[in-house]
Amino acid sequence: MAMDISQLLQSVQSAAAAERTGAKSKLRELEEQNSKCKLKETRFFEALMAQGCNLIQVNNEVMSIHSAKHEWSKVDSIISKTTVVKDIPNESRILAGIILKNSLHAEDAATKAYLVQQWAGTDINCKSQIKVLLLNTLRSSIHQTRHAASQALQKIASIEIPQKTWPDLVSLLVKMTEEKPATLKQATLETLGYVCEEISHKDLQEDEVNYILYDVVQGMRYEESVDVRLTATRALNNALNLAKTKFQNETDRNIIMNVLFETAIAEETIIRQSAFECFVSITSMYYDVPEPYIQEIFQLTAVAVQEDKIVGLQEIKFWSSICDEEIKLQNYKVPDTHVSEVPHPRFIEKALSYLIPV
Repeated sequence: MAMDISQLLQSVQSAAAAERTGAKSKLRELEEQNSKCKLKETRFFEALMAQGCNLIQVNNEVMSIHSAKHEWSKVDSIISKTTVVKDIPNESRILAGIILKNSLHAEDAATKAYLVQQWAGTDINCKSQIKVLLLNTLRSSIHQTRHAASQALQKIASIEIPQKTWPDLVSLLVKMTEEKPATLKQATLETLGYVCEEISHKDLQEDEVNYILYDVVQGMRYEESVDVRLTATRALNNALNLAKTKFQNETDRNIIMNVLFETAIAEETIIRQSAFECFVSITSMYYDVPEPYIQEIFQLTAVAVQEDKIVGLQEIKFWSSICDEEIKLQNYKVPDTHVSEVPHPRFIEKALSYLIPV
């Protein structure tokens, strides 16, 4: 059946109408043989068979399916095998990853709760096999295939890490970042970033947070490839919600900020932009953290706003986020004291004479 699924995933993307029609008929036969798995999913498979179908369209169609609350648990292992097997066409592997990811996620809270329940009720051996296959897929030489596996792992982690049912995931990913080639490091850092986006600091042990942040910061250093640096910088942005303790420690804070400054002057515009997205997030989450570094940040922003329009937009957001925080502080009244303002560094007031000309 796994090979049938693989062949059908390839056939429904065929430019030949006869092949697409045959694949549709076969899918209907499979649906009749195993109605509980609900393989038919009309809108999804019609999208696949459409002339000129692309993965973005497929993803949108998959996202619309889950309101019907079909059970995917028996399909997931088949799909995950399709994602990892090397002799299966890459388009089919990517598509399989998208299906698996979206079988675990929905925007609607009730549907998402149902999907979480379905995953929790799936046989533990089946789930273990899926997770191993996805981790192995991070070793693929094809970026889109690795990306699909990262997204599927993200959704599994969002369920299992809070429930403490995948306690070694972080350690597994951290070990994989130490392996070669660089594409594996990039894929693993991407996965770590996605995982951090889904969870809170309460879901991890402090040493796990330390391992994640250490690996991410190391990946941002100039010695790494452009793809690794970019992915690591984006991963840091996703992991900042876990970094409160790190920012309270001067040594750790200096390490993170110094690497960010290094990244903010990278040759590649997209890396510089990602670095300033981190500065914006830090200011929003930890308003007082930039204080020791504000002069250096200002020097970077003054240059970029005038010479680097794309990055300059992020730097404008940085100062805007500081404005927002200081307005909140100025309008805040301390309970029982009637004091109408909380002491704060007054970044904007100090920088105003320099910012206005810029």
